[in-house]
Amino acid sequence: MKVLHLEDDPQDAEIIQQCLREAWPDCEVRTVADEAGFEAGLAGRPDVVLSDFTMPAFSGVDALARLQVVAPEIPFIFVSGTIGEERAVEALQAGAWDYVIKDRMKRLVFAVGRAVVEAKRRRDQAVEEERRQRGQRLEHIGMLAAGIAHDFNNILTPMVMGLSILRHRHKDPADERIFATMESSVRRGTGLVEQIMGFAKGMTGTLTAVEVAPLVREVVAQVEAGLENSVRIEVQIAGDVGAVRANPTQLYQVLLNLCINARDAMPGGGVLSVTARRERVEAGEGTVIATGDYVRFAVRDTGSGMVPEVVARIWEPFFSTKQAGRGTGLGLSTVRGIVQNHRGVVTVESEPGKGTVFQVWWPAARSEGST
Repeated sequence: MKVLHLEDDPQDAEIIQQCLREAWPDCEVRTVADEAGFEAGLAGRPDVVLSDFTMPAFSGVDALARLQVVAPEIPFIFVSGTIGEERAVEALQAGAWDYVIKDRMKRLVFAVGRAVVEAKRRRDQAVEEERRQRGQRLEHIGMLAAGIAHDFNNILTPMVMGLSILRHRHKDPADERIFATMESSVRRGTGLVEQIMGFAKGMTGTLTAVEVAPLVREVVAQVEAGLENSVRIEVQIAGDVGAVRANPTQLYQVLLNLCINARDAMPGGGVLSVTARRERVEAGEGTVIATGDYVRFAVRDTGSGMVPEVVARIWEPFFSTKQAGRGTGLGLSTVRGIVQNHRGVVTVESEPGKGTVFQVWWPAARSEGST
């Protein structure tokens, strides 16, 4: 447990520190006496803040007001010898979680323990509520996507029928080239409808054994076609990478999306590396990957990287760091959905100034002769 203690009396600070460590031997107590120290202590994300009420330059009321702005979820407890009943009520109304009189220190351990437990309960509740709301948003997105796909399919159907009739009426080679272009566009539209319906229904479509090496090379070739000279692509595909069990269109979509994001993260140039290798995973404590054979894809860039606050939100539908008009915010949420529907796992690691790497563990197809 990490405690930030605002106190200008060294003797009182020592007594409180001893009291806390008797109850929690591993407790880390950081004592500060002014505003600068308090701000620095908050940066360390303490589990609880203790504060004297009256101090010369920076009072406990000032500290409470500051905490309410930057981190209201952290418990704040006054530990003072000067606080009266009226002030105590005002402090609680202002956001303090509790108060302890210095000549009644036996109550401090109880107050701190209760506050830390309650703070954890609130955090867990907030996480669960966010998960519930995210599920509702995804459900609404699925319903919207299904409706759009249905209407789009109704638009495409007469085009397919009309194209067939026109082909029988017009035999000119020049017309045939136009018909071929129209047919290709309609096919792409039909394929898009199928993908949207699959997303809305949470399905992966038909799964087949997809050879990894040619598919990765095809993705890289498409990305290279739109690259500036300042970005270089490096590809490493293990000789024994083999095949994965997947819907080939959706696997292609996942890798292409990750590569395009990596490219866009390096407007000033850099290196985009794509690797694929086969590996055996044994599930253990702390891992979310089930035991089995996988192909691990990694897409890495040397761009500016992301701060933790952005990393925490990248999987949210419609969240995007790109300029308006350059991204829908659906790319990574779709990637995650596809990977999970194929019983795979996707992770991200990023640090400002050090680039980003996305890794995908995709279940491998059984090799010939396996049981």
